[in-house]
Amino acid sequence: MRSTAAGVPLAAGSRTEELPKIFVYELPETTTYKGAKVNIKSQGLCEGLTPDSKEELHCLFGEPLVFGLQPDDTYEEAALKAHDVGQFSLFNIFLASLSRHPQRTLDPNEADLFFITANANSSEDWSQEICPHADTLVQLLPYLNASSARRHFWLDPTVGWKPHTCLSFNAGPDSDSQGEKLLAATTKMALEDRACAPANDPEIAGEWKVKMGFRGPPSAYNLHSIPYPSILSGLGADDLRTWNDLLSAPRQRRHLVSASWGPHGTGWTMDMREKLRKQCEASEVCSFSDLDGLREITNTELVLDEKLHSTFCLEPTGDTISRKGIVDDIIAGCIPVLLSGLQARLWPWHVGHWETVAVTLEWPHENVIGYLANMPAREIERLQDNMESLIPRLTYSAPGSSRPNDALETALQAIWMEAM
Repeated sequence: MRSTAAGVPLAAGSRTEELPKIFVYELPETTTYKGAKVNIKSQGLCEGLTPDSKEELHCLFGEPLVFGLQPDDTYEEAALKAHDVGQFSLFNIFLASLSRHPQRTLDPNEADLFFITANANSSEDWSQEICPHADTLVQLLPYLNASSARRHFWLDPTVGWKPHTCLSFNAGPDSDSQGEKLLAATTKMALEDRACAPANDPEIAGEWKVKMGFRGPPSAYNLHSIPYPSILSGLGADDLRTWNDLLSAPRQRRHLVSASWGPHGTGWTMDMREKLRKQCEASEVCSFSDLDGLREITNTELVLDEKLHSTFCLEPTGDTISRKGIVDDIIAGCIPVLLSGLQARLWPWHVGHWETVAVTLEWPHENVIGYLANMPAREIERLQDNMESLIPRLTYSAPGSSRPNDALETALQAIWMEAM
C-alpha cells in the first residue's frame, strides 16, 4: 500500500510489462516565498490553445513544410510533409503530450512517474529570476520524497549548459538544503548531459580546447540527454508512412556529401568548420550551404532538400556538442558524419550505438570527402537501413496520438526502467 503522507515512501507499482502511469503536477505560474513573488512555471507557451487545433499543432511543432509541392498543390496534397519544429520546443511538447497521455492518472497513489512542470531553464532572459528556488519548488511537490525522487522527472528543453539552467535543476546531493537534496535525486533530461560535455572528460577536454568563459557544460545530477524533435514530429501515421516509403525506395542521391552551417562556435570549432567548408567546396561531390547567407529566408526546406539528396551529411560541433541537424540527417536518410567522439555519447536512450547509423571521424582529418568516397557500398546500405529503423524513436507524436517506441514513449520507458 502506498501513502502520500510527507516522509512516507510513495512506492512504485509492480507493473513491469505495462506502460507506466504518469502524474502531471499542475503548478502555478507564480507563488510567494518569504514575502516575495517567485516564478514557478513560465514555459507553457502553447497552453490555452484549443487542443488538437491547427493553432496548437503549429505552436508545438512549428509551421508546416512541404517537399515535392507542385505549383497548384495545397499543403494537404503535398508529396512530403514536415514541420519546422523549434530546436528548443521540448518542454511544450512534453507538457501537452503528458497532459493528454492515455496513461495519465489524477491519483498520485497509482502513479509510477511524476512530471514536474517547473522552470528548468533560465534562457528566457538569461536570468535566475525566472527560476524557482529549490525549497519553494519542493513545497509544491507533495509527492516528492527520498523514495519517489527518481520517479519524478523534469526537463531543460535546451542543451543544459550553465548559467542558463536553473540552480534548482543543478542542485547537488551534498547541499545543506533538504529541498536541493531531494531535487538532486530527481531524474532530469536535456539535449545534452554530463557524459558528452567536454569539460567532464580530461582527455577530450584537452583536444577540445574550449574556453568556457561565462558558460559551463551541464552539471545536473541524474541528467540524461534526449534528442531534438525531428521535422516529422506531430505528423499523422499516413504522412509518416509516406516518408518511410520514400526512404525505403532505391534512388540516386545527387550529392555524395552535403554540409550546412554558419561560422559560429568556439575558436577551435570555427576553425574546424572553415577547414571542412574548404574541403567541401574543393570537391565536385560535396555541396556546401552557408546558413548565415540564408537567414533572410526560411532555410529549413532548402537544407532538408540537400539532406534528402545527399548520402553523407557533415556535422561539426559548434557552440556545443550537439546539432539538431544530426536528427534531421537520420530522418532524411543522410548518414551523419560526426567530427567528435563526444557526439557519439549523445542520446543513448534513443540512439544507443552510433556506429550503427553514423560515421565518426577524428578531427583534424585531411581528406574527409575522400574517406567517405571510398566507403564500401555495403557499409553505406547498412547504415541507411539502420537509420530508417531509428526514425520512430526520434519523432514526437502529436498530443493524444502517442505511438509505441516514439521519442516520448522511449524516454518514459527508460525513466521507468531506471527508477525501478
